[in-house]
Amino acid sequence: MGNVKVGKHCVIGANSVVIKDIPDYCVAVGNPARIVKILDVKNGQWVKIVEKDDLAKYLADRFGQFSENFAEVKKKEL
Repeated sequence: MGNVKVGKHCVIGANSVVIKDIPDYCVAVGNPARIVKILDVKNGQWVKIVEKDDLAKYLADRFGQFSENFAEVKKKEL
């Protein structure tokens, strides 16, 4: 499919059809591809994704960590 982005270090299953963006450090399989695992960056373990709510939770955690790290870098620059 056109114009979709696959994140860094993703694993896409054989014969999977990716129709939506896949975030970094995910495993996606199926037709259409769905995310079945995501790397929990806090403790470095793979987590199975059963429902869409699980995915939203882990992506929100990642965004929170990114925001904290960005704020620290900005403080150091000033």
